[in-house]
Amino acid sequence: MTGLACGLATGLLVAVGAPSYAEVDPGTEPVPVPDRDLLLTFDAVDDTGLPLLDALGTPDVVGAVSSVPGGVVTAGPDRSASGHSLRMAGFVPDQPAAPAVLVVRPVAGAADRTDPGVENFTFGADFLLDSLSGVSSTDNGDNLVQRGLVGPNAQYKIQLDGGYPLCRVRGSEGAVAVRATEPVPAEQWNRVRCRRVGERVILRVVTVVDSLRQVREYVKTGPTGSVSYPDGQFPFAIGGKVDQAGDVLADDSDQFNGLVDDVVFRHLD
Repeated sequence: MTGLACGLATGLLVAVGAPSYAEVDPGTEPVPVPDRDLLLTFDAVDDTGLPLLDALGTPDVVGAVSSVPGGVVTAGPDRSASGHSLRMAGFVPDQPAAPAVLVVRPVAGAADRTDPGVENFTFGADFLLDSLSGVSSTDNGDNLVQRGLVGPNAQYKIQLDGGYPLCRVRGSEGAVAVRATEPVPAEQWNRVRCRRVGERVILRVVTVVDSLRQVREYVKTGPTGSVSYPDGQFPFAIGGKVDQAGDVLADDSDQFNGLVDDVVFRHLD
């Protein structure tokens, strides 16, 4: 992993066992869920105004930023005066990206909270996509939350290429991808969740525009099997792609361009 950016220190604790978010509107308050769930709210900053990761509930994961030189994560605005979001790198046309991705791992000896195995699970985030986003030689999309890469290994991810949310889940029995048929509005807070329930993969997108709540769900069916990561390979990543060791893919980052908030991973009964 490369050097840390913007105040996210090595070994800084983040939220596990904290309240998680219900499947409701962006900006609503969290509700309690079991200890095994993960919620990152990014509401606190340090004395210099740089973002910290919450240490709520059982602190058994750590977060750090993997970046190339010049890649940073800063504190962005929340939807209220009481919190913050993560400001990810903006898109720069015709120039190499300077990606910075938040990587979350369990502490030594702790359970891997974001390894679902054969369980049903859901994951996602609130986000605001920049109006300027596109394709360059090193930034070929907007990957929001993911673990693993496309290929023979396990993967789950949410991306927003061209503003269209897409969820992909791949396990030991196959891959299922479901894509929204409408793009999300830029410069507007949205919420996206992806659920793997049996052989169904469900993509849910919630947007509030002019006080009008819009909810859309998309479903694909197919076997995925166990989604497992032996030895903690391909750690949980927010805002772009990392390799098996957790290092940002500098030449193929799919850096998310915008604000990210309230990242959640939940094991479903």
